[in-house]
Amino acid sequence: MAADKLLKTNGQEKLDLSGRGLSALPPGITQLATLHTLHLGDNQLAALPPEIAQLTNLRMLDLGGNQLAALPPEIAQLTGLGLLYLSSNQLTTLPPEIAQLTELVILRLGGNQLTTLPPEIAQLTKLVKLDLSGNQLTTLPPEIAQLTKLEWLDLRDNRLTTLPPGLVPLLKNGLHLDLEGNPLPDPFPELISRGSDALAAYLASLDDVVEQFEAKVLLVGEGNVGKTSLVASLLGDPFVANRETTHGIEIHPMTLRHPDRDADMTIRTWDFGGQEVYRITHQFFFSRRALYLMVWNSREGQEQNEVEGWLRRIRLRVGSECRAIVVATHADERAPELDFPQLRRTLPGMLAGHCAIDNSSGHGVTELREMIAAEAARLPHMGQLYSKRWISAREEVDHLAKS
Repeated sequence: MAADKLLKTNGQEKLDLSGRGLSALPPGITQLATLHTLHLGDNQLAALPPEIAQLTNLRMLDLGGNQLAALPPEIAQLTGLGLLYLSSNQLTTLPPEIAQLTELVILRLGGNQLTTLPPEIAQLTKLVKLDLSGNQLTTLPPEIAQLTKLEWLDLRDNRLTTLPPGLVPLLKNGLHLDLEGNPLPDPFPELISRGSDALAAYLASLDDVVEQFEAKVLLVGEGNVGKTSLVASLLGDPFVANRETTHGIEIHPMTLRHPDRDADMTIRTWDFGGQEVYRITHQFFFSRRALYLMVWNSREGQEQNEVEGWLRRIRLRVGSECRAIVVATHADERAPELDFPQLRRTLPGMLAGHCAIDNSSGHGVTELREMIAAEAARLPHMGQLYSKRWISAREEVDHLAKS
């Protein structure tokens, strides 16, 4: 029996059976009614017997590093527990009965397979530290806002794509929140890097949100390659021969259907003048939250149009996450000669595809629209939630700018 491993300190009985290869609790351990601390970490326990409920004086229970796939409902009877360590097991869910462990101060659940948290976790109102790292959580229950004493919340390496507004009061109270390793979309990464106040302010604005399906498409390339005529073709406007050269930047909205959602996307095309004098200033408008069309004239050739040079400038300014489509114009007059495989090898991960179009005949324009819609839909901010108040403010600024 395990009684010979008992240690008694200040009148409290402690039992350490860590790392002993146990596949079951030793006989008689549940009869140790005065046990205060029990270490069972780094064993091979696959289940806990219902008799665990008899250890009603337990204040600390360490079960980390075992093979537990579930917790018995009877664990709820350990109502005196202040520390419960369950890290590095195989838990997929928590029983609702965990709500009865109202004395818990520290709960460690890192390295399991949890996909959700039960709303009953809100009843653990004395929690100060909660470790949920290394699970498969995609959302947090709004009830987490009721954990008003929480000081430390570890959510590293989960699958979170959003955060509940209920975190706002916790963040304002000084909650340390670790979100590294989650696929949170823009603007979350930037807000997290700016600190709790910025994140709290954004989350607070999400009480009246709507999805926004908007994106920028930036057309770059040498002058007189047909960028402005290409924008007109994408908008469905008639072809105009000898169209005036663009100076500066021209912005035009167009509507494309989202390929996977029942929604229209507003795509704003930014037509950049290709003259040498604009090249430096235009780069300040380059953003990773955009799709790029590198437009070149197939009559003049890839080298003369500096296709690779333009793409390198975009990548240098924006980073490795940018996406671009290479678009050859005047394709009815001369078939484009483009070494696209070599470009892809030179700029890995940047090029979404290439397309040959002719603005005068409309050849290839429909296919290009489809490519733009598919790539714009993949931008991380597409469908992002924005406050209606923010949208109203932006529309007012746009109106003033046009008046």
